[in-house]
Amino acid sequence: MSQNRTDLLATIIPEIDVINLEHPVDLQALFPGLPTVVDFGAGMGHHTVNLARDGYGVLAIDVHTPGICAIAQEVLDQELNNIRVHLGDGWALLTDVIAPGTVDELHVLFPDPWPKARHHKRRLIQSDFLTVALQVLTPVGTITVVTDDDSYADHVSSVVHNDERVAFVEPQREFAPTKYHERGLRLGHSIHRFTIGRLPQVN
Repeated sequence: MSQNRTDLLATIIPEIDVINLEHPVDLQALFPGLPTVVDFGAGMGHHTVNLARDGYGVLAIDVHTPGICAIAQEVLDQELNNIRVHLGDGWALLTDVIAPGTVDELHVLFPDPWPKARHHKRRLIQSDFLTVALQVLTPVGTITVVTDDDSYADHVSSVVHNDERVAFVEPQREFAPTKYHERGLRLGHSIHRFTIGRLPQVN
């Protein structure tokens, strides 16, 4: 690991990792007046930084140190006060740390497609993940999923259509393309974007 990453892990990241805040963490209180987004699987942070520049309060989650360090460096260089991170398990963070009903949007961009059929159960977008996401989303909050894998797109469609709690809704806005998005276009892949919202519950 480079000295720069070692320094970021020792200084900046502990200051901006939400795991070090008092639980539960209310994202709307953490980012007052800003729409709140969880960038789940933030990669190298391009999407996170673009969202922050556009006026969102963003929580970037990833298990890979290089990406979280890259985001921390941007926070430091650009003096961004509307980004927080978590280096570690995003599932546990949503379940145990983030306060319910405080996330406006949850973004999952280009998740691992796990292309082999025997690995499909490892795909992130499943009914139990929707359960966790719905717990932290506001009543009108949405989940955005983007993939360039046709099989994963079919999988997302199947999961949503078989879940009585959610449905596809119209996206509210466009986002700047990420590196994966640009790579998919260069390879001639179709880019599938889904926006998922909560269905009204009938009492």
